[in-house]
Amino acid sequence: MAVPLHIVAGHLGAGKTTVVRHLLRTLPGRTGVVVNDFGDAGVDEALLGEAGVLREIAGSCVCCTAPEGFVAAVGQLAASGVDRIVVEPTGLAHPADLVDTLRRSATAIELQPLVVLVDPHAIAVGMFPESAEQAAAADVLVATHADVCSAEELRAFRTWASALWPGPHQVIEIAGGAIPAATLPWPEGRGPRAHGAHDHDHPPHGFVARSWRWPPDRVFHRGRLLDAIAGMPADRAKGLFRTDEGFVLLQKASGRMVEEPTGWRSDSRADVIAREPAVLEAAGPRFERAFSTDVERAARGQLLEVAGAGASRTFDRAMLATLPGLPDVSVVAPGRVGRAAWLSAILGDVPSGASLVVVASDGYVTEPVPVSALGEAVVLHSVGDDPLPASQGGPFRLLVPGGATAAGPCANVKGVVRLALRTTT
Repeated sequence: MAVPLHIVAGHLGAGKTTVVRHLLRTLPGRTGVVVNDFGDAGVDEALLGEAGVLREIAGSCVCCTAPEGFVAAVGQLAASGVDRIVVEPTGLAHPADLVDTLRRSATAIELQPLVVLVDPHAIAVGMFPESAEQAAAADVLVATHADVCSAEELRAFRTWASALWPGPHQVIEIAGGAIPAATLPWPEGRGPRAHGAHDHDHPPHGFVARSWRWPPDRVFHRGRLLDAIAGMPADRAKGLFRTDEGFVLLQKASGRMVEEPTGWRSDSRADVIAREPAVLEAAGPRFERAFSTDVERAARGQLLEVAGAGASRTFDRAMLATLPGLPDVSVVAPGRVGRAAWLSAILGDVPSGASLVVVASDGYVTEPVPVSALGEAVVLHSVGDDPLPASQGGPFRLLVPGGATAAGPCANVKGVVRLALRTTT
């Protein structure tokens, strides 16, 4: 049976450990905790020692440099018979990356609403600009230290939170870490419990409009989705979509379409506004045709696709072996074995300022990372004359020797099937 897993994220000093300690004191049964200290002192581990079932990942950030240890720690807790798992990442973590990492794992967990904490005072004085990115991923947004914040700071927080789109399903204010237990599970019709597409009409001032929602296990083919929205004769289209190249925000207005990455992970959803009802009737089938198919997903695995810079190109293992690279990757990555091709040789000429999105065969998709940050990245493809085995991340594995911090989630990706280049316009 899947174990409920709760991520309690937030910027440095937002009060994550205080909230987790409150949960340990008040929730029934056994709670397992995965705590991620960026340093090595283990302060949070000491504070949470009352948990009894604790796994610490120290000296790194689980969303970029220690994902394998993170998944292993979660798996150990899930197998230990705990009633739930609470994850407290470092304040520097990207919570959306943690959701992606857990979704691609085979661990028997059920992700619960992502809880993101913010300190209204810190927001008011601009201390943590990363709070906006973390809040964009929140299912439950929590203002902490409400008892010591000024009325002006709380008003500013409420205004800031109300501007988030699509916004969390709950926004609450707490003191002393006392988060209500009722905020932890999914509400009816949200998250993993939602099934099938949801749409409804509403008449905004002479226009017609319709909204759709799809559960997070439905994945759009990015290319077809872009074509579908570009071809809609709508006055306004706006949506958050899980695509085969990651979660994106797409907006179309005045004939222009803008795409950007998003931290939203709860579902896919879209709003379309038009002057004629026929536009909305045609929009639904357009979205349905843009979904990635089972056949397309099954075809992935033995070929590496490079997309986004002109026509797509594909490489098999033999083709990668002809490119400049390393006969033994251990010379730049001690402890690793295998033949590898330089990423630069695979990508070819890359436009200035381009970013790379890495897609794995199990659906994992990284956030865009500047190609310039990938350094001497390589793609492992063989061990001797044999294919790189799945146990070592094969058939193709992207590795950035010594560049984990700058490369972020691209530093070490197993089972790579697509390298998608993005250019700024």
